[in-house]
Amino acid sequence: MPLGHAQRHSCAVETFAAAATTALVLSLTTACSAGVDRAPMVPISLEDVLAIRATGAPGWSPEGSRVAFSWGVGTETSLWVADAASTEPAGTGAESPRQVSPLTDRSASVLSPDWSQMAYVSKKAIWRIPLGGGQPVQLAEEEGKYSNLVWSPDGAKIAFMLQHEDPDQTDVGVIDADADAGGIVAWLGDSLSDEDSPIWAPNSNRLAYQRRTDDWQGFEIWLTDPDGANQMRLVAETYEKGVEEFRFDGNHHWSPDGARIVYLSSRTGFNHLWVISVGGGEPVELTAGEYVDYSPRWSPSGNHIAFVSSRTDNLEQRHIWTVDAAGGEPTRISPDGFSIAPTWSPDGTRVAYLQSSATQPPEIVVQQAVAGAPAQRLTESRPEPSLTTNFVAPEAIRYPSRDGAEVPAILLRPSDPPEGSRPGLLWFHGKGGINLEGWGGLPNYAFHQRMVQQGYSIVFVNWRGTHIGYGSEWERANYRDYAGGELDDAVAAADFLVEEAGVDPSRIGCWGGSYGGYMTMLAVAKAPDACDAGVSLYGVSDWETFLDQSQRKLWNVRLLAKLGAPAENTELYQRSAAIRFAEQVTSPLLILQGQDDDGVVPEQGIAFYEALRAAGKDADYFAYIGEGHGFRHTGSLRDLYQRVEAHFRRHLGDG
Repeated sequence: MPLGHAQRHSCAVETFAAAATTALVLSLTTACSAGVDRAPMVPISLEDVLAIRATGAPGWSPEGSRVAFSWGVGTETSLWVADAASTEPAGTGAESPRQVSPLTDRSASVLSPDWSQMAYVSKKAIWRIPLGGGQPVQLAEEEGKYSNLVWSPDGAKIAFMLQHEDPDQTDVGVIDADADAGGIVAWLGDSLSDEDSPIWAPNSNRLAYQRRTDDWQGFEIWLTDPDGANQMRLVAETYEKGVEEFRFDGNHHWSPDGARIVYLSSRTGFNHLWVISVGGGEPVELTAGEYVDYSPRWSPSGNHIAFVSSRTDNLEQRHIWTVDAAGGEPTRISPDGFSIAPTWSPDGTRVAYLQSSATQPPEIVVQQAVAGAPAQRLTESRPEPSLTTNFVAPEAIRYPSRDGAEVPAILLRPSDPPEGSRPGLLWFHGKGGINLEGWGGLPNYAFHQRMVQQGYSIVFVNWRGTHIGYGSEWERANYRDYAGGELDDAVAAADFLVEEAGVDPSRIGCWGGSYGGYMTMLAVAKAPDACDAGVSLYGVSDWETFLDQSQRKLWNVRLLAKLGAPAENTELYQRSAAIRFAEQVTSPLLILQGQDDDGVVPEQGIAFYEALRAAGKDADYFAYIGEGHGFRHTGSLRDLYQRVEAHFRRHLGDG
């Protein structure tokens, strides 16, 4: 029998040191209670889960014979190159792919156009290193965080984005790729607005970048010379209240002749491709319909644009499509599977992209850029392919919320569910995230499949307010309504598990990261019947104190655009602060937090933990030193998965 709330209790303080040198885990306290003796089926092991490599987006070599990508586990990620003509997928021990440069962390990096150099960020500086061997050279150093490195097509300069420490804003800069130039930065923006996402014109004489409006209600695309001269606002986009812009980086592209730019706009209710002349004028909508399109890439000839789209009967799928640059009906070219991140070969005959399935992690594939052509896989990221043979296929579902709204979600459930009482889980994605139908579209995918193999059914909730995927109307549905309809959507997901998946209503856990961590705290505090045990990863317990604590200005601006100022919306801030409802919590909560997180700072989790303990509630808190907003080190992830699994087993019983 599963444990009821009355049987749960807390016990002695525990201290834990992770075996990995990259992460130390501090335990403030732990709760103990008896488990349920029931032998589960043998699932994929945690070590095998952790050994599956993560694969980055592909990029073509100048001559088109090779494809480069990042590949690795956790922070042990390197730059690899594969032969584009390979006929069999291969792992790390094969002749192709081969490692060409170590990237020991997730710092920004970029290859030079001729593939002879790599620029990267280390210790608050931009460096350049020869790929064939040699000494690294520092190009620039500024106080702040570098990202979005973009090498000019002629190889002479590098554009980048910098998050300044003082004043707190983002700017776009350009440096010379030659170290002898002295590291002088040409700052492109001339305002106090945030600017980011630079892209070069094909002849390297101009750049385009984004300037965000201060109220987070739109953005502008600006053109400039590399030295910041001849600035020109090309186009301005505004949003409905409550709609946030799609991440601009990677979602705009200059035509090969330098005459046009393709970018994303949601002015018709869904993110579509729009094209505008760099000489000015009105943009033209290139794609339409109630689908989301993104990652546009112009073909080398300029005749076609490849992009990612959900334009099928299932909005949770993603495929590679092409469209004539002059307009017309798009054509899907990718075969079955979950496909993202397309890039054209230099001769325009092939595309490389990432493809995954229910049993295959995201892998590099290459195919002819026509419908019906086979996709040839170049990589094998699993230590043994048979490990994932029994993974179940994700199912796109809809279920009714309290107000009748149809909530989109993804379901994983055992193909042979256990007899009798069954456990279930709810997963809440982070802000700007979405749960989709494929390995490449669901967080912690292999770990969640491990939980399914232990008898859990899992609903991945795309609550109202989910960014991208379902149009502006769904995205703005939680405008000035945090802890309202979105929480109803979570409660309804629990009802779905009971009614449609046969889950025991007293054995439902919930967890999530960032905004999903906030949703978990909220569910435990205000909807305990829908969450019998929770795990919050770096979640927000109080939005008002978050505004004072977070060191990420753009997050604060985004929050104010959704909720308004605390002084003007006191009741809204109070009802959406889980910490204010600590006294009514009845479900045990495990809080996992990166000690170096500058977005959702540790004080958010600590404050809620202390409030719960003061109220006599069952709560645990663990801090991971060396981790920020999202965990990267293998030692941290191993410990996280072990604690999550043990927490749910302890409070929900074995599957």
